[in-house]
Amino acid sequence: MNKKSEKNLLEVKNLTIQFKSEEGIVKAINDMNFSIKKKEKLGIVGESGSGKSVTSLSIMGLIPNPPGEITNGEILFKGNDIVKSSDSQIRKIRGNEISMIFQEPMTSLNPILSCGFQIAESLMLHKGMKKKDALLKAVKLLESVGIPDPKNNAKRYPHQLSGGMKQRVMIAMALACEPEILIADEPTTALDVTIQAQILNLMNKLCDDHDTSIILITHDLGVVSEVCDKVIVMYTGHVLEQAATKKLFESPYHPYTKGLIHSIPRITKEKYRLEEIKGMVPNPTEKIEGCSFYPRCEFAKDICEREKPELIEIEEDHFVRCWLYR
Repeated sequence: MNKKSEKNLLEVKNLTIQFKSEEGIVKAINDMNFSIKKKEKLGIVGESGSGKSVTSLSIMGLIPNPPGEITNGEILFKGNDIVKSSDSQIRKIRGNEISMIFQEPMTSLNPILSCGFQIAESLMLHKGMKKKDALLKAVKLLESVGIPDPKNNAKRYPHQLSGGMKQRVMIAMALACEPEILIADEPTTALDVTIQAQILNLMNKLCDDHDTSIILITHDLGVVSEVCDKVIVMYTGHVLEQAATKKLFESPYHPYTKGLIHSIPRITKEKYRLEEIKGMVPNPTEKIEGCSFYPRCEFAKDICEREKPELIEIEEDHFVRCWLYR
């Protein structure tokens, strides 16, 4: 292993994932590459259907096969390839060293187990804690994520809690074992603005106190600008742009990235109109010869329709996939 890879906690190399459907093969991820170091915070952004959640599930070893399949690439965690790991090896990592806040708490929580026990379960499994101690720790975790009356709410079942409270239970579960990597898939979607800020601060504190790395999956570039060190912009399973957060916001290159940034609401004394990206994300089964963003791009050229552009380094550590810069 070279020195560069030793510094990376996680490396994703040439990752390609496809799903079989009645309409044919769907490539959900196309030749994806990125890395993350200790205490680093990476944002993966894009519209629904861009491949963000599939990326996170692949890192957790949760791609259902069938219909999904990793057809190429490596996911190296501390130098070990998750793609080639056995189920038992992945179970030791999942929820312990790599943890995930899932997007849908309604379907992710077990309806027949109390919320406190679901948090305590991972502490008993991965940390060897006794049930009594694990349940006490679960109450403290619920308190830390802003659950009112945590002692009593720990005894309640998911159906007895609101959507926002269920989301916070999921966050407490993910934080329980103080993971080395925390994957947060739209972690603040069901929460009000005050609790959103509280959860993001909690994630930042985890990063600072325990050297935890964070992968934040979101459509909200506003959140990314405040939390992340670097950003990956995805569209139809392709990385369109990748850079340090500050550099991306100051000098976006790809038309899609520019569109996402211009659609962020901002506070200003002057009246302004939010811009939108025209058109829709194409159907994943649709065969597109050239750039997948071509039908929506106001700067498209003839070559954009015919050929797919490669991801190139346009500045140091700033990559873009676009024919405008070739």
